[in-house]
This record gives sequence, C-alpha cells and structure tokens, in this order.
Amino acid sequence: LSAMARLDLNGDDVEKRKHDKEIEDANRKQEKLSESFLRDVEASTRRQEHIEEKKRRARALSHDRDLKLASVKMKSTMEDERNEYNSKQMRLRSEEEQLYKSLFENNLKVQKERIREVRSETKEERQRLQNKVLEKQRQIEKHYIDQYQMMAEAMMQEHRDKHISEYAQKKELRKLQKEIKEK
Repeated sequence: LSAMARLDLNGDDVEKRKHDKEIEDANRKQEKLSESFLRDVEASTRRQEHIEEKKRRARALSHDRDLKLASVKMKSTMEDERNEYNSKQMRLRSEEEQLYKSLFENNLKVQKERIREVRSETKEERQRLQNKVLEKQRQIEKHYIDQYQMMAEAMMQEHRDKHISEYAQKKELRKLQKEIKEK
C-alpha cells in the first residue's frame, strides 16, 4: 500500500510539473503573440502615417506653388498696371485717369483680400487634413487595442477553464483514492 501511495504522489508531481510546463508554454506563446501583434500595429500605423504625410505634403506643396505662381503673376500684372498708370498720369491728368486710379486701387484691394482668403482657406484645409489624419490614427489604435484586449480575455478564460477542469479532476481522484482506502 505504501509503494502504491508513493507511486500516486510521484504521479501527482509529474502531473503538476506537466501542468506548470503547459502554463509556461502558454505564457511564452501569449507573450510572443502580443509582441508580434504590437510590432504589426506599430508598423501599420507608421506606414499609414508616412503615406498620409506624403499625400498631405504633396497637396500643400502643390497649393503653395499655385499660390506663389498666382502671387508672382499678380505682382507682375500689378507692376505692369502701375507703370502704365504712371505713364498715363505723366501725359494727362484727367478725370478718367483719376477714375482709373480709383478702380485700380479697388481692384488691388479686392485681389489682396482674395489672397488673404485663399491663404486662410489653405490654412483651414491643412488643419482639417491634419485632424483627419490624427482621428484615423486614433481609430486604428483603438481597433488594435480592442483586438488585443479581446484576445487577452479569451486566453485568460481558457486558462481559468483549464485550471477549473484540472482542479475538478484532482478532487475526483482524491475522492476515489479515499474510497479505495476505506474499502
């Protein structure tokens, strides 16, 4: 009987060691999966940020280039008009020329105001695009965090279920051993 009891105790030790090894293996697998998952999330986020940043820069550069071209063209036109105005003023000082001067100045004010509006719109568009990129990043991060949490919860539940099952088996084994000893 004592040899049988020693065999059962050794069996329990083997089972316990086997169970501990399975837990360690599961923990290692979970850590590897978590690290891999986080690396994938970070890489995906960096790729998306890089793509969005390139697009945003290209749009901003294109818009800035258009503004500069419009500004150069406007300055050239304004300079031409100013020169023409000065030459006319030197020839004749008439009411028509005064009217032209007034119209020119009004036109200049309108053009300057339009440039201010375009710059303001450009600034607002940049801000809107930046906000959109940030919101997209937040959504991606939230999605991956939710996925990670769901995966972690599932693994913990699986671990709990396994532990409960093993506990029930051990309890049943002790009960059977007790019944055998009593007989």
